[in-house]
Formats: sequence, structure tokens, C-alpha cells
Amino acid sequence: MSNLIRQGDANLVAFGQLGCEFQGGTAAFTVPSGQVIVAITLTENSQFTTLTPESAIFCGTGSTDVNGDDMTGDSFPKGMTIYGRWSALTLASGAAICYFG
Repeated sequence: MSNLIRQGDANLVAFGQLGCEFQGGTAAFTVPSGQVIVAITLTENSQFTTLTPESAIFCGTGSTDVNGDDMTGDSFPKGMTIYGRWSALTLASGAAICYFG
């Protein structure tokens, strides 16, 4: 991420002001270079095939230091927003808007 001088700009980036993209299929989603997904708003009841955290520290996936559920195979309701930092996403079913930061 670029160096942000003003705190207000940093806050905007943290909440997805670098853009978004709709994902309505089961193809692997490509995150823009130098960015991560910072929020996922589900527009349909959905399940993930892949939801890769930017770092194992954030969600526990692939880490022996944290007891976290990797969220793949779990069902999430329409209208839910999940916040975090992910580098990859693939839906098993449903649809979502992914916000970048």
C-alpha cells in the first residue's frame, strides 16, 4: 500500500475506497496487484471454496499459532459483511461485492 500522510485517507483505504468488484460465479477472483480485499458484502446466501487471508496471523488459516476456522464450507447469509484482509477468494455458491484496500 502507498504511504498515506493524512489519517483520513488511511481510514478511507481501510474501508475499501480503492474500489470494489462484484463476484457472482465460482471462478477464482483476482485481487488487483498491491491490494487486498478488506470487506466482503454478500448479496446472496453464500459459501466460500477459498478465502485466503493476507497473513495467517489475521485469520488463523494455515497457522498453528491460532485456532481459527478458515470459513470454507460455512454458510453465510445474504446481507452480511465480513471485514478482514484477504488475498484470494473463490465462491462455492452465492454472490458478493469485494472491497479493496
